[in-house]
Amino acid sequence: MAASIPLQKTSLYQKYQKEVEEYKELKRETGVKYEKRTRLDTTKNENVMMMDELARLEDDAVVYKKSGPVLVKIELEEARSDVGNKIRIIEDQIKQIDTQIKNIQSKIENKESKLSSMQQELQKQIAMTQSNMKA
Repeated sequence: MAASIPLQKTSLYQKYQKEVEEYKELKRETGVKYEKRTRLDTTKNENVMMMDELARLEDDAVVYKKSGPVLVKIELEEARSDVGNKIRIIEDQIKQIDTQIKNIQSKIENKESKLSSMQQELQKQIAMTQSNMKA
């Protein structure tokens, strides 16, 4: 009777382990992207509220902008423009993050499919090894 190779030493098992590690990394990366997106959403909401407040002000209102430790007087239109630009930049960043998340999720789905196939192969190897041992 031929000596069987332990499952952990087979190339299929080693490839499977590598795929599992890559899968875990993709899941971790997705979590990081979702956290970043949440922070961007919060920042966007704060700026939208600020824009609403600026829209309620009279055109001759006095507005100050914090520049380091100092408050600097700026024109109301400049403040509205600055906040509007910040909102557009944040929206672009959110779109980029959403695209990155979508790409990562696609990779995760591919990994899941590959891992499922590999698990079936490993189960076949285990079954064959067990039937050979009984024989």
